[in-house]
Amino acid sequence: MLRRWGRALVAFLVGGLVSFLAANAALGSWTAAPDGQGEALLRQAALVWGVAIVVAVAALLLDTWRLATRPRV
Repeated sequence: MLRRWGRALVAFLVGGLVSFLAANAALGSWTAAPDGQGEALLRQAALVWGVAIVVAVAALLLDTWRLATRPRV
């Protein structure tokens, strides 16, 4: 039971941290570039955010597959 809660806690903390960092990068690039010249930085921040979401979903799917194929006791 503790292992299950441990995985959930780690997923929650890592997801929150990555989301915070991606949002910070997006807002930082928005405010750092004067006169809307930060479009490339915004695109890069959006790409980082998208990759982080894809990695998180893949990790959850891998964990689900691992739990589903584990022999039942």
